[in-house]
Amino acid sequence: LTTTMTIVVHPLPTVIPSVITQSFCSGGTTNINLLSNVSGATFSWTATATTITGQSGSVTGSGATSINQTLILNANQVAAGQVTYVIVAEANGCLGAPVTVVVTVNPIPNVIVSPTSLAQTICSGQATNISFSGAINNTVYSWSVVSSVGVSGALNGSGTAINQTLTTTGLSQGTVVYEVTPSLNGCTGTPQRITVTVNPVPEIFGSATHPDLCSGESTFISVSTFNATTVFNWVVEPVGVSGATAGTATGSSILIAQPLTTTGNTRGYVDYIITPLLTGCPGIPITVRVYVDPLPVVSLTDGTICVDGAGVPFQTYVLDSGLNDVNYDFIWTFESGTIPVAIIPGATSATYTATQVGTYTVVATNSITNCVSNIASAVVTATNPATSLTVTQSEYFSDNATLVVTVTGGNGTLLYQLDQGALQESNVFTGVTGGTHDITVVDTQGCTYLTQKVLVIDYPKYFTPNGDGYNDTWNIIGLNQPDAKLYIFDRYGKLLKQLSATTASEGWNGIYNNEKLPSTDYWFTLDYTENGTQKQFKAHFSLKR
Repeated sequence: LTTTMTIVVHPLPTVIPSVITQSFCSGGTTNINLLSNVSGATFSWTATATTITGQSGSVTGSGATSINQTLILNANQVAAGQVTYVIVAEANGCLGAPVTVVVTVNPIPNVIVSPTSLAQTICSGQATNISFSGAINNTVYSWSVVSSVGVSGALNGSGTAINQTLTTTGLSQGTVVYEVTPSLNGCTGTPQRITVTVNPVPEIFGSATHPDLCSGESTFISVSTFNATTVFNWVVEPVGVSGATAGTATGSSILIAQPLTTTGNTRGYVDYIITPLLTGCPGIPITVRVYVDPLPVVSLTDGTICVDGAGVPFQTYVLDSGLNDVNYDFIWTFESGTIPVAIIPGATSATYTATQVGTYTVVATNSITNCVSNIASAVVTATNPATSLTVTQSEYFSDNATLVVTVTGGNGTLLYQLDQGALQESNVFTGVTGGTHDITVVDTQGCTYLTQKVLVIDYPKYFTPNGDGYNDTWNIIGLNQPDAKLYIFDRYGKLLKQLSATTASEGWNGIYNNEKLPSTDYWFTLDYTENGTQKQFKAHFSLKR
């Protein structure tokens, strides 16, 4: 028996996906279209992944011819994830070989901006300091200038930080808004906006030069700016000057007025360093140097003029300012009582010769700095000179010869001098040696000058007749009385010599009868007149060879 059978052999269906690999950002949707070489084939698949959600296998009997699934990386996942789809075609009861499609899901980068407040305030001319970071390495950050109002210097760019110098274009506050966008592998994260406020820098207007001052005068430093809320701060650096202090003031214009004084007799200066400050932004400071010149210092000393008994001056007094005629100009005035007399004509020198009693004043002006001195004054009084002097001597031959000087007339302060000795206030001289002496009397006002020679009566206690020219003879000193009788005796009372007690006498030379007498003591008697009274004086002296 022969039987005929028909055997149909169907081809195995093959899956032909539209893509073998696919890559997109988290949250994207697969787009895998499925075809087969066998018409009417159906498809099924499995989906495998560990760090992704949204994937799923096929639903039996769905008849889907594409895989469209939204895939999302798990939270905090910074590495790319993959979904593996294994797809099988089925037709006529036949299953084809599985085909694998791998879908890569890339993370979406983020951006973390520092400062975290997303706002920054800087001063005009300063650079921004905005840095970026993110959770995913190799993220690329780019920014764009969303808006720029009243500011120049803001530009689009990319990198990990915005460091751009921003400058206000006017006198008011300006702003710049940057928008920073992270991107990685074609995935763009959520942009962040940063607002930068740019405060204007105040500009100070004022001269750095200042007129020179005389000691005691005040500064006049005026500075200004556009904004009335500007704060001006200043510090001082004085050299040889006192009175300068640091300070602060607010306003569109200020005045620094401080009296300055030199600390010595030379020129000094103060540097005022003034800085404007507006909304925390300092402007460029200016330095104002103020020179301070010292005042001339004049001083006068009271004095006297000498007048005679009729009140007529015969000796003037020179008033000296202590300065010179080269660098200074002078004005002298004179007062008589309380009635001021006009400025003394022609009195423009450093000194003035006073010829009248009264009060004189002088003011000096530095011819270079024009600084004016203090007013110095001096009182000139009248002094009458003493008219005569007498000298009273203590008793002749006293052991301590004393001279007492008596002056007549005058109202000055007297000083007394014996020979060339020092001037003294006392009118008594003690221990005066025998012989001729000069007595001089002056007064401290320079009006009195009296002199007189005085003989002090005494005798030498020894003499040395050796021919050397000193003390070679012996005689009474200073008596000069021709009627006086002077006798010299040896120790036994023998008369050796009779002398004349006058300045013309040659005295005794120690010789008797052409013989040199030996060294020993010898005696003498003297009959003389003192103050109209006859007296006799006896004593002894030594001869030394």
